[in-house]
Amino acid sequence: RMRIVNKSNLPEVIFKYLANDTYDYTDSISATTLIKPVREIILTKAHWDEITLDAADRLWTLFGTGIHKALEGGELGTAQEERITVTLNNRKVSGKFDLIYDGKLTDFKVTSAYTIMYKSRIEEWTLQLSIYRYLYHKKHEKELPPLAHIVAILRDWNNRGFEEHPDKYPKSPAVMLDI
Repeated sequence: RMRIVNKSNLPEVIFKYLANDTYDYTDSISATTLIKPVREIILTKAHWDEITLDAADRLWTLFGTGIHKALEGGELGTAQEERITVTLNNRKVSGKFDLIYDGKLTDFKVTSAYTIMYKSRIEEWTLQLSIYRYLYHKKHEKELPPLAHIVAILRDWNNRGFEEHPDKYPKSPAVMLDI
């Protein structure tokens, strides 16, 4: 396990929550790991027990987890939060998509308005959703449409940003992107 420290001196109750890694690890390579640079994967694996992370760097995961918990309570689509693992070339690959909504693969992201404005993570999200789509097809023997969605919830959205950049800035604090 990665060691999480409190360099930023967060309140103890927040630190304890962030230090508790609730990710559902499996003995497979995840879709989000698969899209990382190979060097990063190899070095992380080789030095996992040496890596430390400041809990403050995980603070936004608290918001993402909260959004996912709130949304999983309602019946929004045909499938929700499904972990799929398949074996490819003798390696297990897994992914956990958020939702099949209106027949389309849909994933929720808590991110910045500027990430949407400058489209800085579109390639990463496209790769991630493509892997989820492939895994879904392998498990369920059913094709999903090539069009998928990212529902981006913008943690820093504000009216001023919209007024200053009406052509580029997201129109609301939650937007749906076609991928």
